[in-house]
Amino acid sequence: MSTIYTHLGKITVCADIPSTRRISGQTRCSALVLNAKSNLHDINDGMADMTGIIIRRPKMQERAQIHALFDVVIRHTFELEGVGEEFELIGKLIADQQNLIDLDIDTDGQQCFFLIAQHKGQVVGTICVRPCSDIIRECADRDTSGMLEIGSVYVLPELQGKGIAKLLLNRIYQTLRAKGIDEFWLDSGYDIAKQVWLNILGKPSIIMKDYWAEGVDHHLWFRKLDDVDVEDKV
Repeated sequence: MSTIYTHLGKITVCADIPSTRRISGQTRCSALVLNAKSNLHDINDGMADMTGIIIRRPKMQERAQIHALFDVVIRHTFELEGVGEEFELIGKLIADQQNLIDLDIDTDGQQCFFLIAQHKGQVVGTICVRPCSDIIRECADRDTSGMLEIGSVYVLPELQGKGIAKLLLNRIYQTLRAKGIDEFWLDSGYDIAKQVWLNILGKPSIIMKDYWAEGVDHHLWFRKLDDVDVEDKV
């Protein structure tokens, strides 16, 4: 176990929480823990936008609901990608996300930092900021020590395409900016998600050709907050 430091605080790097990426079955294991507890009152209490979506921190009693969201969205994504039969990998990815939200809830956001979108009392989306993953450190064109990535962006299938992910993303931008952090990484290997991020963030900073399999690339975006649209309100 080792410790490094970022603008948000201490990061402990250990190896007790698996995080699976490769469709081929190759896995990577890492637990990246971030002291990113927010002291922003509006984020902790939540704030509704004009559509009734509330963006806020997750609550302990919502753990099972968020677990179920990961299960639904990840299985749906794999079906859309045409790899719905990758049962072992799907199970690992679901467990990885469930472990991350558990880590957040159990440490009150001190070891990774989630926000959730709520609509009519239901959790309908998630987003997370945490230290850069193994895959970003492996593929990046610079030293990513102490840098952060935005990830775990999931929205229920029936509500996708309605701007919820953008609301979550904007609130994460606000959180980073409030903490004095002006840059971030984001990565994606799903074809559909890559197109979504292309529309939001523009051309990827790095394209890893044939990373998952022949013809299946992995995309990485490195962005400064000054280069993205950050709205003052959600």
